[in-house]
Amino acid sequence: LGYEAIEEYEMANEYLEKAVNSCQKVKDKKNLLEAYANQIENYAKLGKFEEGIATFQKGIALSKEITSETFKADLYSNLGLLEATQNDYEGALSHYDEAVQILVPDFEPTTSTPNPVPSQYKIQSKYDLLMVLTRKADVLMQKGKRDNNLFMLKDALQTYGNINELITTIRLD
Repeated sequence: LGYEAIEEYEMANEYLEKAVNSCQKVKDKKNLLEAYANQIENYAKLGKFEEGIATFQKGIALSKEITSETFKADLYSNLGLLEATQNDYEGALSHYDEAVQILVPDFEPTTSTPNPVPSQYKIQSKYDLLMVLTRKADVLMQKGKRDNNLFMLKDALQTYGNINELITTIRLD
């Protein structure tokens, strides 16, 4: 999505819409799901919350027809991004946690361990988990600063620590 890279979000949206239409035409559900995930992220950048929610709902309905956990996690992560742009940090954190749960199904979050320690779990996609944890840490930092909440800031730092460990495991692969 080169147009997103140069911040031409309206143009990117036009091409994403063409991709959606093409995938629907040839009944390519896997690529349609990926196009929906990208479209949600682009809607977040455009501030089009309602369109992003509608696209998320289409994507979730489609994800029940095919087995692609990483794309389903992308949908939840991009919904979190959409909510974060609306300053709905609680909603964003909830959806980031759903994405983490999809990517690391064996992980059970606790108060002392809110994120998976990468070396201890089988992870569906390390790169997708890296993106989700980065977004989650950013929201924790924003919310912690806004609310002057030291516990949130501590959670953000812990999440950044999990990200560093994940990057190390990716480098070793």
